[in-house]
Amino acid sequence: MQSRSLALLFSASLVSIGALSTGCGDGKASSGGAGGSTTTSTGGATGGTGGTGGSTSCEGVTCAGPGEICVDGACAQDCARAGATPCDAGTACDVSNANAGKCVALDSPCLTSSEPQPCGDRVCGPGSACDGAGKCYPLVPCQDVVCDAAGCFGTQCACTRDIGCSPAPLGAPGEAGTLHDEAFRHGLVDIEFDPTCTAWGVTLISGPDYLRSIAPDGTVSTYPGVTNLNMGEVSVLQDIVIPKSGHLDGPSPPPPDDLDVALTYICCSACGCQLASTPQGVSHFEPATSTLPLVIPSQTFTDGTGPFGAAVIDTGPAGLTYGTDRVLYVGNVDVNGDYFRLDLATDVKTLVTTFASRVYASAPFDAVNMLVALEGGEIRLLRLLDGTSTLWATSDSPVTGLTRDFFDGSVYVARKDTQVWRYDGEGTGALAWTAKGPARLAIAPDGYLYAIDIPPAIADATPTFERWELPKTR
Repeated sequence: MQSRSLALLFSASLVSIGALSTGCGDGKASSGGAGGSTTTSTGGATGGTGGTGGSTSCEGVTCAGPGEICVDGACAQDCARAGATPCDAGTACDVSNANAGKCVALDSPCLTSSEPQPCGDRVCGPGSACDGAGKCYPLVPCQDVVCDAAGCFGTQCACTRDIGCSPAPLGAPGEAGTLHDEAFRHGLVDIEFDPTCTAWGVTLISGPDYLRSIAPDGTVSTYPGVTNLNMGEVSVLQDIVIPKSGHLDGPSPPPPDDLDVALTYICCSACGCQLASTPQGVSHFEPATSTLPLVIPSQTFTDGTGPFGAAVIDTGPAGLTYGTDRVLYVGNVDVNGDYFRLDLATDVKTLVTTFASRVYASAPFDAVNMLVALEGGEIRLLRLLDGTSTLWATSDSPVTGLTRDFFDGSVYVARKDTQVWRYDGEGTGALAWTAKGPARLAIAPDGYLYAIDIPPAIADATPTFERWELPKTR
């Protein structure tokens, strides 16, 4: 991950979607990382028929078989490329790692497909979609797109989850070296995991608050915050989220190498912990000095009705997250409902939009959209290109946590009523688990969804952790 100062955080505006959407040049695959989608493509009666043309010929060779296209003077089955012969009825063009470029039956395991979409002067083929600005981006679970002069299609569409490292074990309450180590968990109200499986958390306690981390080996580190400001959320820049889109010259930039952690400072106007000049805001962890300077001071207190039903936590900026574009997002900075982004490469701030109500949580959905949960239960799909949003789902209990699984496209929503719902990419959801309390969520590289269950007292509370195994195959 990328290590850099955000001391100028929120000082100007985000780089355009063109920078967000870096990817492949002509016929070149862009580099690693995970992408996203506005839908999870699993094929269907009309899904992913392959190229838009009929027979294709080159150098006197005619290729008329399902999914065939002429490559170097010979016919090959590569149905994802624009101009390939369409797949037969009852089949779809698969771009998954199991059958990349093949026409397969609609019930084939791991089928990853989608209808071709016109996009500028090209076509976004199976496993990709048009961002509305002439570039193709990968649909979940594809990690990338490859392009030629005629079109792009999804690639690196895994069928088996890549299991990485393992965080510190859950352990029993108070057990040293585990997530329940008192030195780590006391007062925590949010956690997230970095790519090395180190867990990061922030506190909301009486007196000074802390950013804490616990390494897989159980080593706990603690970093004091600014004076007496409460903390609310933590976010870590992941190496699985880097810009993805086609139709540009050259490959994507390499994934970030170093750690980048941000957190929110929150304080209700009557809590006694505010500073006159910087009452709330966002901080960035400086690894070189182990300090947490306040870098996004808010202009006013943004108190409001919140998902936890406690004034001490339902205040200030909320929805802090890094996007797939390596940009930091957060809501309720100056007024309830505002939603800002900061480009880590340029230290430039932009107001994306202002929603009608307070932001509760947010998470990246794909390379061009964010999911934002609002007061009142709406979960909206926010289009970053123009700041427009559409209703994606509605929760009948306030949303306390939100995250997307980029392996299969599932979205997990934690609610005040302690239920954890799983939604598909289209926004259709159902109860998946019941947590021990109102929770915030994080997905770790070990293939588990973790919940930090926050007891009703909130301040100075001792939370519990639990986890659920996510699908290993699709």
